[in-house]
Amino acid sequence: MKKIKYLSSVSILPLLLFSCASSLSKEGKWIKYSVMSYITASDYSTVKPFAADMTLRYFISDSIKNPDSFEETLTSTFEKDVKYYHYIFDRHHYYYNNEEKTSYYTSLKTINDSYGTNKEVVCPKELYDLLKEGVRYTELTSGYFSFFSGRLVDFWDEILTECSDNVPYTSLDPLFNEENNELLKRLVYTTPTVEESKNLLTYNDEKCSVIFNTLENIYYNDELLERDSASSLYRPLITAGAIAKGYATKLIQDDLISKNYTSGFLNSGSSSISHLSKVERPLIVSDQWMYHSRLYAAANYVKSSKHLELIQLNSFGCGLDAVTTDCVND
Repeated sequence: MKKIKYLSSVSILPLLLFSCASSLSKEGKWIKYSVMSYITASDYSTVKPFAADMTLRYFISDSIKNPDSFEETLTSTFEKDVKYYHYIFDRHHYYYNNEEKTSYYTSLKTINDSYGTNKEVVCPKELYDLLKEGVRYTELTSGYFSFFSGRLVDFWDEILTECSDNVPYTSLDPLFNEENNELLKRLVYTTPTVEESKNLLTYNDEKCSVIFNTLENIYYNDELLERDSASSLYRPLITAGAIAKGYATKLIQDDLISKNYTSGFLNSGSSSISHLSKVERPLIVSDQWMYHSRLYAAANYVKSSKHLELIQLNSFGCGLDAVTTDCVND
């Protein structure tokens, strides 16, 4: 039986580059640098890396010689890392890896496009490790997180893209649209089980290579649904959207620290449904921060649907965490 759970979350991914703020010199300046530029894919579409504002905040001490050159090198390293990890973790586009435009970065799209071919794909080490982590998370969550549910993700993306003032969500939402409801059931039914997920990728640690194995076709209400060809609607499709940005942020952190950039933090942005609802006031607490307002708006939206749940993660459970958890619960 498939396990499907709809989770709504508001997430912010900051990672420290230093262990203790008190270790910073009092003399100097804080800089803020965000990767705002779009990148061009091989099909000439423009893409924002990780669909987020990847931001570096860094303290440059007055003791550093040539601070302007230091800042330029630091921000260039950060931006290069952000773009590189997007190149290899993107499942939608290819990106050229040379000025002559003769070859591409090996990426999640490369892996997905190899399905049904029995082709061995040699991966960058970071991508190879991400593939293993994705399957491991699928096992750890007993399938509530599915690394191979790309078709399901695409299904919802298409619905959200088509919705507009002229096309209300009630005409497309599976709760109201019988055709989409049936398609959703089929996509859920054909999504690989945990056991199937364990065997979908064959690894070669020495080469850092994988083979994306094919699944057998499956019957649904006496109808044979094809899963063994790359063009099939019901084939498995790797999606790392839930983990790629956080995984890349940790890799960027490690790279900066290895280069002795140890006086700042990274913020990888947020993913939110808070724009779908407004905060109902008055609240039981004083609300004066934008992040908290987004939390309360998301909670308000979740309570309006019996098909959603909200999971709030907090650090300490005291201070402001205690305030927000009480209000979200309310």
